[in-house]
Amino acid sequence: TDWGDGGRKQIDFGGDDVAEVVLVDADGKVFLAGYSDASGADEFAVAKLDANGDLADGFGDGGKRLYEFGGTSSAVFAATFDGAGKVLLAGTSNVLGTYDFAVTRIDPASSEVDALFHDDGLALVGVGAGTDDVNGIAVDASGDIVVAGSMLTDGFRGDFAAIKLDASGHLVTGFGNGGKVTRDLSEYEFGFALALGHDDSIVVAGQTGAQVFRGTMGLVKWTRDGVPDATFGDGGALVLDVDPLSATNVDAAYDLAFDEAGYLYVAGSSDAAGDDDFVAIRLDPNGVPDPSFGANGIATVDLGGDDEPRGLMRGEAGEIYLAGTSRRNGNAYFAAAKLSARSGSNTTWARPSRSRISRKITPPWSRRR
Repeated sequence: TDWGDGGRKQIDFGGDDVAEVVLVDADGKVFLAGYSDASGADEFAVAKLDANGDLADGFGDGGKRLYEFGGTSSAVFAATFDGAGKVLLAGTSNVLGTYDFAVTRIDPASSEVDALFHDDGLALVGVGAGTDDVNGIAVDASGDIVVAGSMLTDGFRGDFAAIKLDASGHLVTGFGNGGKVTRDLSEYEFGFALALGHDDSIVVAGQTGAQVFRGTMGLVKWTRDGVPDATFGDGGALVLDVDPLSATNVDAAYDLAFDEAGYLYVAGSSDAAGDDDFVAIRLDPNGVPDPSFGANGIATVDLGGDDEPRGLMRGEAGEIYLAGTSRRNGNAYFAAAKLSARSGSNTTWARPSRSRISRKITPPWSRRR
């Protein structure tokens, strides 16, 4: 309760403000990034809080900063620190007429854009001719920047997508096809999560299916050079159905994390039991569910409503934290669960099935006003 205002903090940019990602530095300072229409159009928005939860002096205008790059809509959906402690922001922007991958780098003390990044401070990359959607960013061991999400080709039809930039913000042309990779598994793909392996391999996870918003979990893996990893799943791709005996369940993956042994943890949701539940899956390095985890590699947690985790983090002892939303009785609540990752532990909980609730998994770019 000595942080912020009794353990909470609300930050008003003066419009409709959405925080999509949070970063915490070694000193306990917190960066919130997302978007705001305080100036009319959606723009990148970042707020910085000190270790006490108060807006940080010296950063932007009283701890807040809006970034205007042109166009009518720009939004941050992912962020990370680079090797020098600067903040990398990744999202989408329609500066060039369609939504493209958009990446910038800012000084964590002053909030200023690094004008040397991609020569003018903003890297815009169109993966395809249509709408591109960003949901992850990471920095590999060589300092290259990986950004991932989806490339939509026709309406909601799309493919998993990733790009690689060097530390100066330019495409790494030796990666994939001129710095870009895509993977098509079915009619509709949405890439919601990104993780890098210890060998700088790249995994993107989300949803794939023959019907829009009605699919199962999909994962694709590339080597650090942008080549499909043939050792993972089926030629570098994996489709995970939480209930393969059901033809109607809707599953999606929202976050990823590797452990020290190269096992991959997947956080997502499934309505296989009637309504949506938290789901955690542990995969071995070849993409095979680990039978010692949960029930045949899958752990589910029912919080009593439509439950959807959006974030996953592993603790120092290997425990797993899931955080997201539980919707019930017309309200939405913060929701969290903690799972043991010990081999052989039973981390599956279940409650009686309820009637199926129709819902849609909404890509971030379509949530904007």
